[in-house]
Amino acid sequence: MNGLEDNRAELFAGVNRTELYQLCRSNGIDAHPGTPRELLIKFLLGDETPDEYIISGNPIDSWREGLISFISEYWQTIRPQIRCPAMYLKTPNEKTGECDPRPCFKCTDMQVVTCVVQNPTSEVFVSNLRKKKV
Repeated sequence: MNGLEDNRAELFAGVNRTELYQLCRSNGIDAHPGTPRELLIKFLLGDETPDEYIISGNPIDSWREGLISFISEYWQTIRPQIRCPAMYLKTPNEKTGECDPRPCFKCTDMQVVTCVVQNPTSEVFVSNLRKKKV
């Protein structure tokens, strides 16, 4: 890293990983919620692009898959209650005109955990629908 890159990265010195992730998302950068802090900074600086990276090994991703399956299966019942990116699972986004088949991957890990634990009666169904990694 040269001096100019050090100065640009210094802009983010007091910003935590979650804030960086949210900043990426608000700027249209399609970063995975589990992306490391240093990589999020590179995305924001334009030094790297998210499509060059596949972030894997995040244990929360199987819960994301379970939530997506659960929401899809019970769509008619729970659709009016959804106030997160999952609302576009089967209903087109008014901005893009498209549905999102992986909406829970736009949420932070903590949002996914919160979604699961705040709905204890559904947790067993979500758990059973998870695609477990071997």
